[in-house]
Amino acid sequence: MYILDRQSLKRIFQPSKILLSILWTFLAFFFISYILFTLFSGMPGQGSHFTDYTGIEYNEEDIEFNMILDQPEIFNKYLIWLKSAAVLDFGPRYSDGMGELSPELKAAFNISIKLIFISLIIGAVISMVFIFLSKISWIDNYFIEPILTLSYLHLLIILVILFHFAYTIGLPELFAGYLSLVIGGGVLVDYYSLLKSEYEKVMSKDYVIFAKYCGFKELRFAMTELLINFLSITLSRIPILFSGMIMLEVYQSGHSDFSGIGYLIWSSINPAEGSTEYHVAYSATCILVLFFTALFYLNNHLKYSLSPKLNAK
Repeated sequence: MYILDRQSLKRIFQPSKILLSILWTFLAFFFISYILFTLFSGMPGQGSHFTDYTGIEYNEEDIEFNMILDQPEIFNKYLIWLKSAAVLDFGPRYSDGMGELSPELKAAFNISIKLIFISLIIGAVISMVFIFLSKISWIDNYFIEPILTLSYLHLLIILVILFHFAYTIGLPELFAGYLSLVIGGGVLVDYYSLLKSEYEKVMSKDYVIFAKYCGFKELRFAMTELLINFLSITLSRIPILFSGMIMLEVYQSGHSDFSGIGYLIWSSINPAEGSTEYHVAYSATCILVLFFTALFYLNNHLKYSLSPKLNAK
């Protein structure tokens, strides 16, 4: 039976499984970050390696690393970067040695995380309300379905519409940004469809129906499986939502509430924004790689810990 009991909670906090998840997280991070490091090292047009902060004077001729033949030197530079990153030292903000990158990375990451998780909360709440109201046919046909249909429009169109609407009626732009991600980022339609489908599937299972006929509260027996599905759906929406978040941050370029890590990556590799700062883009990308990798293994850890059937495999 799927009951949220002490055994389930004990499996969640089992030290060996937590350490194994952490180990796999870092192994995957090292593998992906090194591949990215090699690709960044081989980018043409660099006056020096992107982790060499050469000051205001640059070499007249480009120095290009061969991504295969120069592996020993590339690997050595990766270890140097990794050692510094382990103590949150990501070098200077600019290639000429000016500024410090770590505070800007932290601020940008916090902005992006805020955009993502508040959008997820709004999307989850609206979806649950819609699921409850969908039992009334005329509300489902004339209110819920038209709103869900908006999600199939391109995000840029929704951004223009909602920001113009917010400006017209005097709503904060941040509120328009959240709604844009919820509707245009696919959060609302995905949450609604997946949550409704999973809820109906779980509540129609034999053990839940049997519990109901025996006089028990069927929701108590379905609680853990519903929780597993909700967590899986939520964690799986975050990478998808991130792509929409980048578009929102670029669309609102320069706005303090939207200058997140996606905008930081875009501006650091876009010549129109100034000099290209590949070390900024790489460090910011690695932070996201670690974040999304940790989410993936967290999702697996919770799913296998809470589900006795999966845990028994």
